[in-house]
Amino acid sequence: MPPALPGVSDAGMAAFSTSTMSFEPVRSVRFAVSDSPDGLVISLPAKANWFGVVILCIWLCGWGVGEAAAIRQVFRGGPEDYVGFFLLFWLVGWTVGGCIVLYSLSWMLAGVERLRLVSDALVLRNEVFGLGFEKRFDLTAIRNIRVDATEAKRGSRIGALHIPGVGRSGAVLFDYGAKTIRFGTGVDEVEASQMIEVLKGRFRFA
Repeated sequence: MPPALPGVSDAGMAAFSTSTMSFEPVRSVRFAVSDSPDGLVISLPAKANWFGVVILCIWLCGWGVGEAAAIRQVFRGGPEDYVGFFLLFWLVGWTVGGCIVLYSLSWMLAGVERLRLVSDALVLRNEVFGLGFEKRFDLTAIRNIRVDATEAKRGSRIGALHIPGVGRSGAVLFDYGAKTIRFGTGVDEVEASQMIEVLKGRFRFA
């Protein structure tokens, strides 16, 4: 207990001591480690960004209105064929943009990066609502698995806006032949280091 203060009772000092000894909450890691029949599995859910979710939902509402209006206009046709061709070209781009935003929203809500360490490969899988794609990397060809401190700082700030496989994302990286592979989207430096420790605990990487 801190030294007594003039005019302050013992009860007041006890309350003061309790209030001054509170600690910052200890944040747990986002990833989960489990064992499957195939081997080690590390699951990293997408970082939630509810402000981004609301903005994208509002944008998609406007996108849907524009998409419906453009489709009606294209099928209605008219004497100005050049206008119809331009509108069709615009509709294709508008549709692609909407699909990208819809995928981004789905990733924020239900995206998961999964790493499986099996007997002969490191398998990276990105999935949304259980659907996704995976890549297999020969364990004997993986070199210099490490943390990208710069990406870890950037990703921890805007993690939910990072989509795996799109642009430069992932704080954990390794060399695979003449290519650099990344994973661990949105994790900070400590989490990235812990992920590497888990992997190295099961396989001795070169």
